[in-house]
Amino acid sequence: MEYKNPHLVKTGTVSAKLLELKFRMSEWPYSSTEVYEDMQWVTDRVIDIRENVSITKGILLHANKLWKKYSES
Repeated sequence: MEYKNPHLVKTGTVSAKLLELKFRMSEWPYSSTEVYEDMQWVTDRVIDIRENVSITKGILLHANKLWKKYSES
């Protein structure tokens, strides 16, 4: 996925992957409270990363579950 400004986030970083997940969610055909809550969770994690808050294994596992959930079509 191409970013509008490629200099904002380095590709391959956790932050870039979370942003790509957020963009994937925004294109999800079903809008619901659950999708909104998942997007909010991802946004909060991106903010945490930018503020140098440590990312735990549990956070990464949850992000992985979201990838699987929003990869289905």
